[in-house]
Amino acid sequence: MKKRYLLIFILILLTLFGIAQAEEDFDAIYENLQPANFDYIFGIDPYQTEDYVRYKLSPYPLLRTGVDFKFKDTIIPNGYYLLTPRIYNKREYILFKQGGKVMYVIPVYKKEIVEPGFYKMHVPQVKKNLWNKAGEKLTNLVGRISKDSKRTPPPQAYIDVNDIQNKYWQLILYYGGHKYYLLFSKD
Repeated sequence: MKKRYLLIFILILLTLFGIAQAEEDFDAIYENLQPANFDYIFGIDPYQTEDYVRYKLSPYPLLRTGVDFKFKDTIIPNGYYLLTPRIYNKREYILFKQGGKVMYVIPVYKKEIVEPGFYKMHVPQVKKNLWNKAGEKLTNLVGRISKDSKRTPPPQAYIDVNDIQNKYWQLILYYGGHKYYLLFSKD
């Protein structure tokens, strides 16, 4: 009787492990992704001012691309871009910004939660000297005392780019508690 339950338990675990290890069909994912059917007026993100007021520093991670990224008919030339996740009509998008203007809007094909402790393991921490530590403590103290200053540190961020089957670039944006997956064609 116990052997039967153990065998069933092992089969269930193996099945779940096989499902978790299933290979994603990137060709189908890329074909099913639809380009954004909207634009920002004058390239201005309406929530950008709110973000800059809420945080002490710029909350957007900076991406420097060495190659051109292609998504459907959109080609993102190499250069520097600030990446910003946004929701529009219940769909997730990443905004590529330059000089405060939205240049490109790319859809997210998958969104997941970041594992606890990820940023401590993968993002290098800046060693602060005594002067920097004192300045940070003073800034935090003023932020707690003053009711006008509600600024908080920006969300932690990390960017990873992977080569998928030598056909696609997979960009993973870790931003705060979520990670956003983008897919670009190499052709």
